[in-house]
Amino acid sequence: MSSVLCNQTITGNLSLSGSLTLSTTSFATIQIGSANTYKIVKDTGGGNTLEIYSGNAMGPTLEMNSSRESTFYGSVDIANGGDLSVGDDLTMGSSGALLTLGNSSTVTLQHNGGFGGTLASNSTSGEFIIDSAHDITLDADGGQVYLKDGGTTRYTFNLDSTPELDVTGDFTIDGSGDITIDAADDLLLKSGAGTHIALDESTTGGANTRFEIKTYYPDDVKAIFGTGQSSDGDWHIYANGGTNSDLVIESLASNTGVGNIILRNKYQGDIEFADVTSTIFRMDNSSNALIVNSGNITLEGTGRIQGIDTVSASTDAANKAYVDSAVSGGGSVQAFQTGGFYHSNSSSSSTVYWIPTNYISEVTSTQYYNTWVAPHDGQVKKIIMRWSNGTTPTATSVTFRYSLNGTLSGSTFTPTTTNGGTTSMQTVMNFTGLSTIQFNEGDKFKLGFTTDGGGTRRLYGFAYTVQLEYDI
Repeated sequence: MSSVLCNQTITGNLSLSGSLTLSTTSFATIQIGSANTYKIVKDTGGGNTLEIYSGNAMGPTLEMNSSRESTFYGSVDIANGGDLSVGDDLTMGSSGALLTLGNSSTVTLQHNGGFGGTLASNSTSGEFIIDSAHDITLDADGGQVYLKDGGTTRYTFNLDSTPELDVTGDFTIDGSGDITIDAADDLLLKSGAGTHIALDESTTGGANTRFEIKTYYPDDVKAIFGTGQSSDGDWHIYANGGTNSDLVIESLASNTGVGNIILRNKYQGDIEFADVTSTIFRMDNSSNALIVNSGNITLEGTGRIQGIDTVSASTDAANKAYVDSAVSGGGSVQAFQTGGFYHSNSSSSSTVYWIPTNYISEVTSTQYYNTWVAPHDGQVKKIIMRWSNGTTPTATSVTFRYSLNGTLSGSTFTPTTTNGGTTSMQTVMNFTGLSTIQFNEGDKFKLGFTTDGGGTRRLYGFAYTVQLEYDI
């Protein structure tokens, strides 16, 4: 074996069949070229490392130590589609270090200058997929996880002991199948106004759904009760719409198995039926009685009170003797006033003509032949008028008015008129409920009418009958 104890310069090739051993002294060097920037140096003074310089005199490109640790002072480019395999940790120690995936920096993992980091997909066309063959865990000790759209936060997951999902903007849950929300305790539906609906688990064990503010049903939207013989259930409750909307409680005609409508107060208190200001009648719980607080009980048509029991109290209206005595001392008597007139005066729709008694002409002024005196308290029950003879009527409708003791009432009554403007014209007014003309004994009252239909609004030869009811 030969030894060289000084520096040697080789201008050609060096071919060795064995080993080339350099001195173990510090800075043993293999230099390539005349410049001192391409070389391999063993640095025993700065940490016992092997350094490779590649054209930069300020420092090595690669440094390797006896612990098999390598340090690159610059970028590392693995060309021609080669792979980089790391058997243990891969450390990028600088603040703001960036790991780039893809030939156009499509995906990056970057250290954020001392705090946190960013995993970003910079492509505007491709998807970014996180796919795990097992679970995916997001663990944020700061308490929040954010999902953003172009930098704007849309979802905030608050991860404290009472987790919460906050959503910015309208939020839609859209499922192609069932959507199940399963709460071990109460389930609350809220808005800015507070709780609307509570599925009460803590108080009732889930037996009750509690509505904490009013519920609104638009016209003709029905609340359905009962399983029924069809999907429409047994009973419907709804408002049927219109200017004077009715509240409708109805059973379905197709469901023959429905029963009764029952109002029941099982504990205490009454069941009341009232208007705007006062109770009309009530079912009194303490006395088990139906009590009329104001107004009258009216039986229309052929109505009867049936099932009267025999009682002992002589002042009870259910006692036959009491009723017989009351009837013998008085009651209701029906009376009928008939007549006719010839309405040939041209009139406006606001001109009131008074119906004459035992006379042939209707006039607009108060006269002895169109003023009636009431012999008893009573009311008008019905008015019917029909064309009798003469010229064909030009009026098509009629409205009834009345005067009591010289004062014209503001009330108007619209009858049912058929065949207006023809010789078959007839008008009928049935007074029921609160729509009545009432008078007291000794009152002077007049019945009148106005006409409409355009033109002269005349009735010509009309016959009439007025049904009166007197309380005797």
